[in-house]
Amino acid sequence: MTLEGKIGEPLKLTILASDNCAVTVEGAILEASRNEVAPDVLQAIVKKELSALSATAYALDKLEIKLPQNAFLPSKVLRTLRQEAVQALDEKRLQWKELAPSAENGRRAFLHSIVKIASKSNSDNAAIATENRATPRRTITVLVRRPEQIDALQGLDIDKVVMDFDWGVKYDEPLERIHKLGFEAGIATLRIHKPGENHYIKQILTLMPEFALVRNLGSLALLKDSGIPMVGDYSLNATNSATYDWLLAQGLEKLHPSWDLNSTQLFDLLKNIDGSKLELALHQYMPAFHSEYCAFARALTTGRRFPECKKICTQHKVEILDHKGERHFLQSDAECRNTLFVGKPQSALKLLPRLIAQNVSSYRLELLDEEPESVRRKIDIYTQAIRGKLDIDTAISKAGVEEKYGLSEGQLFNQSVWQDRKKGCD
Repeated sequence: MTLEGKIGEPLKLTILASDNCAVTVEGAILEASRNEVAPDVLQAIVKKELSALSATAYALDKLEIKLPQNAFLPSKVLRTLRQEAVQALDEKRLQWKELAPSAENGRRAFLHSIVKIASKSNSDNAAIATENRATPRRTITVLVRRPEQIDALQGLDIDKVVMDFDWGVKYDEPLERIHKLGFEAGIATLRIHKPGENHYIKQILTLMPEFALVRNLGSLALLKDSGIPMVGDYSLNATNSATYDWLLAQGLEKLHPSWDLNSTQLFDLLKNIDGSKLELALHQYMPAFHSEYCAFARALTTGRRFPECKKICTQHKVEILDHKGERHFLQSDAECRNTLFVGKPQSALKLLPRLIAQNVSSYRLELLDEEPESVRRKIDIYTQAIRGKLDIDTAISKAGVEEKYGLSEGQLFNQSVWQDRKKGCD
């Protein structure tokens, strides 16, 4: 805000918002006081009235006063001026702008944004290049889905733990346990975020973990200005450098690529992005589907969902048996949705040497329903491989023994390519 005026002329207040929208309003004629007012006293009087913005969408960041020291400033005059200026700013920011939608305009706007993002990225990379000449330490994050898995991580050579618990599990006590083990603690958002479903996000904001694993654009928007560092998950569906740059520009520190990519496409992507901004899960269970239908409630109770189910999902583990005899794990989330995970985990260990060569230094290991003993053995195998203490073939062999149904290489090793089978026109 800038408050200015001369004796005998209207008092003026200018507001400049962070989006560069500005308004100026005029108030009563500025009158002279009988006595001069010290600058610090004048500053305090003005700031008290003009910073009273708690009922608005704004907060005062900077105040500049250009007034003579003998200015007479009644509180009512300042209050009225502030109210009129805020109202004018709201009206200006909400003005309807006529749009001219067209493919060409959309293409031009998109290319303009990409150029700006790329320019900023290149500038940032140049600024930190001298700091990153040494090979960065590889960061290992473990995702746990049961609180009892946390204690099994004690003493392991990992850096971060992200929690993704079933419905009804509290996060405060597990968060403290992670801190006591010396690891950074994070919380994963839900896969799906509907309007009004903000309870879970509020819990993250209350606990203020070291980071959040963001899984949808709604959560990204709500956490963007929270001060909590954010890592984007694969469900944000980043498949190309334009999407990658845009998502990182929204405040994400790192981003997991979409699982729609195979290894060829992944390394094509790495040619066009900063590999240090990419995080990849070397071990994880793929979600087969998410459902509003609660299999826990329908199979184990006479109800359909909470509260008729009486939180039955917190009392039982449910697996679905397929025609091959493999079991697939069912998990419920904080909004009573079910996720079915494929029982055979995927491993990307074979890609580790190439990923390291592309400057990728952040790796994730995702657990499902493993018992603590299995957790410790499995994580130890992967951490030794990531730290270069165990060769890849040996690590893959040992990791496979730990799995009930073996390991899968999944989509990353799918070499199928799209073919245009449309017949040409004569």
